[in-house]
Amino acid sequence: MSRRGRATVGVLLGVFLLFTLLGWGVQAWTDWLWFGEVDYTQVFTGVLVTRLVLFLAFGAAMAVLVGGNLWLAYRLRPSLRPHSPEQITLERYRLVLGPRIGTWITLVAIVTGLFTGLSAQSRWSQWLLFRNGGKFGVEDPEFGIDVGFYVFQLPFWRYLLGIGFTAVVLAVLGSLAVHYIFGGVRLQGDGDRMTGAARAHLTTLVAVFVLLKAVAYVLDRRVLLLSYNDGVNLYGAGYTDVNALLPAKEILAYISIVVAVAIIVFSNAVMRNLIWPGISLALLGISAVAIGGIYPWAVQTFEVRPSVKDKEEIGRA
Repeated sequence: MSRRGRATVGVLLGVFLLFTLLGWGVQAWTDWLWFGEVDYTQVFTGVLVTRLVLFLAFGAAMAVLVGGNLWLAYRLRPSLRPHSPEQITLERYRLVLGPRIGTWITLVAIVTGLFTGLSAQSRWSQWLLFRNGGKFGVEDPEFGIDVGFYVFQLPFWRYLLGIGFTAVVLAVLGSLAVHYIFGGVRLQGDGDRMTGAARAHLTTLVAVFVLLKAVAYVLDRRVLLLSYNDGVNLYGAGYTDVNALLPAKEILAYISIVVAVAIIVFSNAVMRNLIWPGISLALLGISAVAIGGIYPWAVQTFEVRPSVKDKEEIGRA
């Protein structure tokens, strides 16, 4: 880019940041004046500090996770690569990225951390409820958990899980790109299409994703108690939820754990290829459709709908 082009981009970026910060500053000053009028400025500063801490904590965590995996993928690059047209084409990218790989990785980490921090700071109310929420002294009839868990803790746990999924997906995509550019993953040439180091790195990340899926199934079982029941126009778990979806999600959680272990073991210790891990993921997908989709649909269609009121009465009992 020419000097004039860089100057133009810099000016446009500066103007954008100026108007963004100006709008935020005006809003913050207005809120400060309003809270000052009612002598509750400590509430405003408490919220502001909470949002800042969440921004820094989640942004730094995401930057470290993504940037660390990108750096690990670069460090695991093979010293020798087979001669092929593919590698010749990628050499130009290696020449551009290699000398400044630390700068590129830092830039990617900062961008992902920035967006994650902006998302996290908007969840300040959920964090305060999670940290300061108490108990109602009333337990739900299905799991025996205090109702306060569903009000104060469950929303933030679900957000943490979503952040975990995002971090793993970004780490997998970024690491796969780095492995491919620097020869750890190949589509052409003699020998294996993936080095042992690249395979261990990527399969570990995929296994972590599957383990997070197991956690998601456990939380989904709790969320079912808050779902809307169309049969009786009420919120709460119905007959199909209790007798089909709850056991289905528990089974899927156990299957996810087995699949995660199988991915690591078969990929790196037994067969050292991606065939059985691929089969394991396919079986997990089929199980999710059959156990978590088709079976509850069959129960709802053929058992509940013919006598909705009677079945829902049994479910609530």
